[in-house]
Amino acid sequence: MALASGLALSPLAFGGTAGWFTAFLAVAAGGLALAWSAIAFAAPDLPRSRLGPVLVPACLTGAAILWCFVQAFLPVAESIAPAQWGDAARLLGRTLPPMLSLNPEASISGAMRLAAYGIVFLLCYQFAADEACARRLLVLVTAAGTAYAAYGIWLELSGSGLVLWFDRTFEPGNLSSTFPNRNAFASYATLCLLGGFTLLHRRRVRQGDLSSGWRRATVSVVRYYFHRNGWLFYAVTVLFVAILWTHSRAGLATAIVAFLAFAACAAGGARYRRIAAGGSLVVVAVAVAIFAVAGGGTVERFGKIEAATAERIEIYRLTIGAIADRPILGTGLGTFSDVFPAYRSAALRPQIDFAHNSYLENALEMGIPPALLFYGGLAALFVVFLRALFRHRGAHSYPALGIAALAAAGFHALFDYAVQFPAVAITLAALLGIAAAQSVPARQPDGAEAAPADRRDA
Repeated sequence: MALASGLALSPLAFGGTAGWFTAFLAVAAGGLALAWSAIAFAAPDLPRSRLGPVLVPACLTGAAILWCFVQAFLPVAESIAPAQWGDAARLLGRTLPPMLSLNPEASISGAMRLAAYGIVFLLCYQFAADEACARRLLVLVTAAGTAYAAYGIWLELSGSGLVLWFDRTFEPGNLSSTFPNRNAFASYATLCLLGGFTLLHRRRVRQGDLSSGWRRATVSVVRYYFHRNGWLFYAVTVLFVAILWTHSRAGLATAIVAFLAFAACAAGGARYRRIAAGGSLVVVAVAVAIFAVAGGGTVERFGKIEAATAERIEIYRLTIGAIADRPILGTGLGTFSDVFPAYRSAALRPQIDFAHNSYLENALEMGIPPALLFYGGLAALFVVFLRALFRHRGAHSYPALGIAALAAAGFHALFDYAVQFPAVAITLAALLGIAAAQSVPARQPDGAEAAPADRRDA
């Protein structure tokens, strides 16, 4: 219940950016981990996921997170610390114990968030060993995303100057719901959309309906999406409308990438390819209709992409230069806004807080080797999902969810920093944990292994 509440309520803290949220997240994640350990010890008959399949991803990302704590806590010689430590000591006229991190407080906060995301992943990995629990968690994520999307649509239609009970001071005219950034909300809504796609795919059209002629097959697909799974269809529609209303170019592109990745991976056999094809036609038709009505702002922003691209390229160039100055040890997690002013050119805006490319930003802050460890862990998790696709016969709902979630987050990270919002990262970690749990055999109390859900349905 506590985990479910955290997943559902994290966007309320303005996408997790509220100052108190990091401490709350760290304490809550640690408490949940201890509670789960106690429950697992007291009730050994509970189904649980084997740690073996995710051991490599966990070790690689865990090593990167540990390095982030080392950057913040370990005093080092001035010769290997960022030069700013020596400059600050001379200006203040006193000795300062230099750290690898230029801003230890920001690095501690960032490392605590990463550790909390890892705990959320592992908790969902264990809870979702039971398919009924996995389905309930997906329903929660989808329903929560739909609620925030509906709230954002209501804000735009009503012209309200408030977000919750606070004055609305950010992004007027662009739907962002409770998030301070429309791109971040678009990324969050896309992840919730994937939860809806997975639930829809799990409830399949009967083989007889699909093999009895194209007319009956068409009717069956339409009934499937509009009647049998009515709330899911409306949830998916509301989420897509909200993504369009953000007028986020990267957000719309990310949603398309996520949908295509899921559709390609979920169509495991001839029967399911028919379902995927029919569902795709339904979704595309609805999307075209919605875009014709509400997509004008997004089209207009695509027309301004050249100017935005020029600025981003300049930021990337300068960030690469900063990485070259400290390629191994980094400057500390969460220090980009402290480091970049020393490299900023006159052509850029005075305030640049993010690199608008999470890969470059993490390479600068962590150092290249730890960043490679972190992304290597995510790549190893991708391999887990990929192996599940080739190993299982029948549907591939959950491995497809994992691959599509990684594809969405990875694609958006090329152009923006949406995944750095805690609410987005928590949702991503939860979906990856659910997908991983249902992509590998669960460990039973008698030592036997239960087949993954998709294999049981084959």
